[in-house]
Amino acid sequence: MSKHSVGNIISLTKYAKVLSNSGSTLSCVDLHDGGKFEIHGQSLQETCLSADKFEETQRMGKIELAEVLVKSYGKVFTVVFSKADGSERTLRGRLLSSEGLLGRSSVEDLDIAGDNKLRQVDHRTLKSIVVDGIKHTLK
Repeated sequence: MSKHSVGNIISLTKYAKVLSNSGSTLSCVDLHDGGKFEIHGQSLQETCLSADKFEETQRMGKIELAEVLVKSYGKVFTVVFSKADGSERTLRGRLLSSEGLLGRSSVEDLDIAGDNKLRQVDHRTLKSIVVDGIKHTLK
C-alpha cells in the first residue's frame, strides 16, 4: 500500500535516459535503479529538463559561467571543461555540491553505470554548460 493519501501533494524527480520516442510516449530507463518507465503525453514530456537540448546560446565570462553551474542544483546539464592534463572533457550530469565560484563542483556523471560516478569540475576551466534549454559558452 502506498504511503500517499488522496489529496497529498507530491514531487517526483528522476534522472533517466530516453530509450525511444514515439511522439506521444517516451520510453526511459532510470539512471539510478535501471527500472524502465514511460512518460505519456506531450504536456508532461515538455516539463522534463534536458542535458542535451538547447534553444539559444549565451556567451559570458568565466565567473558568470561558474555561476550558471553553481545554480544548477537539481537540474541535468552538459558541461565542457579542461581536465588537469589539459584535455577537454564533456560530462552529462547533475550538481551535488560546490566550493564557490572559482573552486570546484562535485557532480554525478550520469553516463557512468555503477557506484563510481562522482567527478570534480574545476570552474576555472569551464568552456560551456547546457542547462534549462540554454547553451552558455565562454566569451
